[in-house]
Amino acid sequence: MAAGDISDALLVRVRGILDEPTAGFWTDAVLFSYMTHAQNMIIDQRSLKYIQAYSQNKFIDDPILSPVLTTASIAWDTGANSITLPAGCRYVFYAELFKSSDLTVSPVPITRVGYDELQWRKGNAYIGHSFDNGTGKGQVFYYIGDKLYTSFTTGSHSTYHDKITIVYIKNPSDITTSVDPTLNADCYDAIIEYTCYLALIQDKKHQEASVHLQNFFRWVLN
Repeated sequence: MAAGDISDALLVRVRGILDEPTAGFWTDAVLFSYMTHAQNMIIDQRSLKYIQAYSQNKFIDDPILSPVLTTASIAWDTGANSITLPAGCRYVFYAELFKSSDLTVSPVPITRVGYDELQWRKGNAYIGHSFDNGTGKGQVFYYIGDKLYTSFTTGSHSTYHDKITIVYIKNPSDITTSVDPTLNADCYDAIIEYTCYLALIQDKKHQEASVHLQNFFRWVLN
């Protein structure tokens, strides 16, 4: 099967539901953009199911997310309290510090928190953000855009840990006539449902669109 064949097959199914076999009210480019948005929505909705539960657990077993779930190990620059995340990073599920030169040193998990809590912890030294004993208890991180920020700097822990490992969701490829969906075949029905929802909203057929939206969420939240 050539690249794009799956996307084209999904387009045919969408057009069949919309009763528009060839481009008219909806161009192919518009429907492919809706498919891309649908794929992103699936990833976002599935990720929200795990984003809190896995803040302290690096193992995520979800076949829907597996095509976009990956890891990276990033050097921690001396004196820094932030790192630049990998290109295309969408969500960070888990982070931990480790010492690359001595893997017998136990990794230190870092708990994800909101921005306000991160700032509060950074300003309250009494709650214990010290790596002097090599344990690194109570460390937290927050991320926004392409940056991950922590409640500490390298100077306080470089003796023990010099890299950070993250488990994260990467952005999928846009769906086009030459690029198939990144997600697997189990997601194709949901992509079609959400694509039809967006197309019918564009056509101001809100009641009909709502049926497809309900079908989408019934699948994605299952």
